[in-house]
Amino acid sequence: MIQTFFRNDHAWDPFREWGTYFANPARRSPANQPATVAPRYEVEENDDGFLLSLDIPGVRKEDITLETKGKTLTVSAKRKVTKNGEASEVAYHANFEVPELVTFDGVEASYQDGVLNVALPKVKEATSRTIKVGDGKGDFLGKLVQGFKRDDAKKEASV
Repeated sequence: MIQTFFRNDHAWDPFREWGTYFANPARRSPANQPATVAPRYEVEENDDGFLLSLDIPGVRKEDITLETKGKTLTVSAKRKVTKNGEASEVAYHANFEVPELVTFDGVEASYQDGVLNVALPKVKEATSRTIKVGDGKGDFLGKLVQGFKRDDAKKEASV
């Protein structure tokens, strides 16, 4: 199932990243822009979920950001680097498209010894149940039906 866990970095170029480690810092990026590196990562799966492990050495836990939008998980972090008395910044950034069977509810992350671990739980299997048919005066159903009736009345009044 690992093949369904995609990295979504369309501009990712591993040869460019390799060059950032050896290139002149002035050529890496403009002086006010941090060098951006896509972190190495591994994905493991079991019955309960996925474990995403990313190598982002030298950052502080407070400088790591995890964000979700739709089925995309974005990981970013920054660290300061001083080389030959010159200070610069390195930014780590990666987007991951997660499979449909992953839920972002209950996601947990930890950072230790330069490794960010993100636990992504799987959606629990759908359970079947019987739904009782009532008279339509339940709290949620009643509010929902009344809301649609008001919307229809507004549309008819504006025509």
